[in-house]
Amino acid sequence: MRRPLVALLFAIALASCGPPGGAKFIRAYAAGDRAYSSGRYLEAAEAYEEAAKTASRDRDHDEALYSAGVARERAGDLAGALKHFDALAAENPPGERAVRAAFRAAHIRIEQGDEKRGFADLEKIILRAPEHGVTRRALQAVVGKIEETDGKAAAIAWEEKLYPAVAKTRLGEELCYDLAHRREAAGEERAALAGFLSCADQYPYPKGALWDDSLWHASRLHEKLGDPKAAIAALERMLAAREPSYMSGSYNRPRMAAAQFRIAVLQRDLLKDPAAARASFHKVYVEHTTSILRPRALFEEAKLAAESGDGSSACSLGEKLIAEFADTRWARNADEACPQLAAKAGELRKKRAEKRAKGKPTDDD
Repeated sequence: MRRPLVALLFAIALASCGPPGGAKFIRAYAAGDRAYSSGRYLEAAEAYEEAAKTASRDRDHDEALYSAGVARERAGDLAGALKHFDALAAENPPGERAVRAAFRAAHIRIEQGDEKRGFADLEKIILRAPEHGVTRRALQAVVGKIEETDGKAAAIAWEEKLYPAVAKTRLGEELCYDLAHRREAAGEERAALAGFLSCADQYPYPKGALWDDSLWHASRLHEKLGDPKAAIAALERMLAAREPSYMSGSYNRPRMAAAQFRIAVLQRDLLKDPAAARASFHKVYVEHTTSILRPRALFEEAKLAAESGDGSSACSLGEKLIAEFADTRWARNADEACPQLAAKAGELRKKRAEKRAKGKPTDDD
């Protein structure tokens, strides 16, 4: 008797729980989804509103009301949309949709011509929810308006004033990075350089999402200001953080392969150190095994080898180019570094010309 009794009690418990949100909520919300996907936005809004009324959980109520606001906005009923978005934004404590609802309400007001209220509401979002995903868009909208109205200097001053309040948040790094770019655009190159380096210091690897970008731009500005050694040092700082991956995936940041390539270019063109440049180009090929820069790095290494009188290495690198990267322009031009490869490189050029004559795409079209 004990097992049947346990089973019966378990079944009763399951039945009493019901589906999340309640059956009425689910039916009404599903009806809203069907109408919305068919372009019947007012019908969808009414169904979502019914779902909000029947929701047994706050999060379900908020989701349904937000969906109703979106549907009314799509239908052109901006007053109805604002009513829902404002209600969600005013909730205390705020629900999961509060910030996004406030963001949409602000944009509706801006589009309707109430820019003063709309941009003021966006500023409130920035201070209220600096960790939220839409806050970056709010920031760009506000600072863009300030620059449009009052100029670049005013936009920079506004961001400088805002930064201390959000420095330790997700938005802080975005603001630091944007501020450095704006300083550069305003012609303040040394201030921009200091800004990018500050971003890299305050938001370091691995948590800093823009850490490698900050060092990249710092390197670029070091070069522009006449200090190629500092430009290389910034890139070497980035590459020093590379980690090996022993399973699938990679710890490489997007800029790392390009950073190694750029080091080689700086060594070759500005420091006039072809031996160091050769070694750096080779690192791109050896260490950045998924980078599209590998064939070009081999080509540049081969050319440097040829220019230094090391024809054997130049031809060896050219052979490697043709063997591993036959579909690239660098392989087709391998004979620039090693004339002995003229026949093989010429055959690759011929095959590409034939493909293009037939209208077939090639890898580097």
